[in-house]
Amino acid sequence: MKRAILLLGLAAACRPDPAAPTATERATNLPADLIAYGIQHTMTADGVRRVVLLGDSAYQRSGDTDIDVMGVRLTFHGDNGIKTGDLTSKTGKYNPTSGTMVARGNVVLNVLGEAPRRIESEELHFDIKGDRIWSDKPTTMRQGPSVLQGTSFRSDTRFQNLTVSSARTSGPPPRDLAQPAPSTGRGMRF
Repeated sequence: MKRAILLLGLAAACRPDPAAPTATERATNLPADLIAYGIQHTMTADGVRRVVLLGDSAYQRSGDTDIDVMGVRLTFHGDNGIKTGDLTSKTGKYNPTSGTMVARGNVVLNVLGEAPRRIESEELHFDIKGDRIWSDKPTTMRQGPSVLQGTSFRSDTRFQNLTVSSARTSGPPPRDLAQPAPSTGRGMRF
């Protein structure tokens, strides 16, 4: 009899306490181990500020160097610190180790300066160490009333050498003279 009471007591002690907090399924399926809101990160090359990344939120998984950013806003800066462009996108994947980023979803890049341009694509890559920005997706470039559409886009991060591949235009030609890109003969360099 004592043995049966002892076993019942042990069984009752092993039963979970209904008042103890438990993780919900939603909490255990969070998309990341680290979550940050209202982020700001400055990227430099050779000690010079090149890009400022702002995001609504950022997520990073344990053991992964990539950071997923939501509500991406980038500001590009030239050698003298002057703002040369800005970019917005729905999401981005940033790798702080390599200095590379992929912006995805309604990507809009506004190039500032003497000949301002608006470049639109669904995906745009940039590599701060390699001083390049590009898209291998269909790209539209608008400059005033001119519209240029192509299969891809390449530029340095200061936007001094822009090339749109397989380009076709509508409207008047861009203000600066467009010439065939020497590498392919099928693109236009600006």
